[in-house]
Amino acid sequence: MAYNYFYIDDDPIGTITETAKGLSVKEEIDVKAHQHETWDNELSFLKERIDEFDGVIFDWKLKGYNGKKEKANYNVEALAQQIRTLVSDKIIAKDFPIILCSAEFNFRESIKKNSTPLDLFDTIYEKNEFDVKKEEVIAQLFSLAKSYKTLTETKTIRSILGEEETIDYRLKDYLNKLITEVTPLHNIVRFVLYKVIEIPGLLMNDKMLASRLGVDIIGYPNDKNWKELLEHLIDVKYKGILSEGWHRWWAKDLMDWWRNMFDCELGNLKAEKRVEMLNDKFNIALKLAEKTEKSKSTFFWEVCKKTGKPIAIRDAILTVEEYEKMPWQADEYYSIDSALEEAANKIHPLDRDKVQKLKEKHTKTRKKNV
Repeated sequence: MAYNYFYIDDDPIGTITETAKGLSVKEEIDVKAHQHETWDNELSFLKERIDEFDGVIFDWKLKGYNGKKEKANYNVEALAQQIRTLVSDKIIAKDFPIILCSAEFNFRESIKKNSTPLDLFDTIYEKNEFDVKKEEVIAQLFSLAKSYKTLTETKTIRSILGEEETIDYRLKDYLNKLITEVTPLHNIVRFVLYKVIEIPGLLMNDKMLASRLGVDIIGYPNDKNWKELLEHLIDVKYKGILSEGWHRWWAKDLMDWWRNMFDCELGNLKAEKRVEMLNDKFNIALKLAEKTEKSKSTFFWEVCKKTGKPIAIRDAILTVEEYEKMPWQADEYYSIDSALEEAANKIHPLDRDKVQKLKEKHTKTRKKNV
């Protein structure tokens, strides 16, 4: 089934159409180009054509004129807020993903400094990603639209997370509250994306998974052996909403999988042994991950927040929490190499003395070598 998106921008209609075509994939996503309207006309347009689309993509700054020589008399943030309100009040007949994009350089990082837009939009893209990360963007657009449809039909722990029995009770409590309070769908989708999928803890991204298995995917991102291994980890994979666009794996299930597969504890083995066992078991040739220059251990478990490279707990430097921590969220770390380059306010107070001593140590080492 293909999901339909309206792409609303102030660029010339030909430019908008080309972008829309580039994001359209048969039987997955069909993106239709539209120039912006004035406030009242834009809301009327969306209300009247609600059955024709499953999501909307907005350009951040509508500064140009449309074909009617009209300029937007609003900003997109205000419009998104109004749409969310009309959906909650059931004046707009259904809930749907609202995507934000911009051609501005480093747009995502700059917008994160203002939390309000993050509360309104399901996800944010820089327009160059429509080319350089095209497959990923399309998969995420598809996944968002599908997730809203799923939640329209049923809202249960299982329909949201793909399983129920083994889910952390704290997460269950949060989700049950959202469900029983008849929370709008967009709040549930955003909760799962930003409080479960995007933060470390219950779920792992590909870099964290690779670290715990001792495998190098930084140097070999398209390694066919890694892709083959992932087929054996299908029971570990997260299968809830948004899973088509954001690939994640359950941290607890990986431990259970390893224990059942090899009859030992994953965390007790160095990376060298983990990779050796995987290669022997599945007759593949995974590449061994290497420790960073200033690390000492290959008992990899975490990843460096800055580089994504694997690190052992003993070599990990605790980072400052940049957002409200959920009960199931794990700590984040820098490698020693990265921590030595970061400002003190990026390092957790518990590890600042440790980093200062490391700086003094490595400064003396450099002088001695010179």
